[in-house]
Amino acid sequence: MPEFSKRSRENLSSCHPDLQQLFNTVVKYYDCSIICGFRGKAAQAEAFQKGFSKARYPFSAHNTHLSTAVDVAPFIIDWEDIERFRHFAGFVKLAARVLKIDVGWGGDFTVNGKPWFDGAHWELIITDKE
Repeated sequence: MPEFSKRSRENLSSCHPDLQQLFNTVVKYYDCSIICGFRGKAAQAEAFQKGFSKARYPFSAHNTHLSTAVDVAPFIIDWEDIERFRHFAGFVKLAARVLKIDVGWGGDFTVNGKPWFDGAHWELIITDKE
């Protein structure tokens, strides 16, 4: 059974408990790495500058503590293998549905009406419920 490395566990610990529950479940069945959870101001500025994020600090879901976003890649990581990210996403979406955790996937994103693929990005969908 796959398990997270120390670094992945540390990155995931900076995330919202729902994301921790989801990916601690996923890793039991699908080997993956937690790339990033919480990002502070400097890390978010770098991610924006390098084009890895469309949001400036503090407007990314990665910028809350505990982070409501996490970047996760199927292991062994191949950033060019889009189909593998899509396969992984299908598994994560199913696990989220079973766990009743509402998440959005960066592979489904549009920015300014145009598709923008961020295959590692997962984000809690938080709705105000009264």
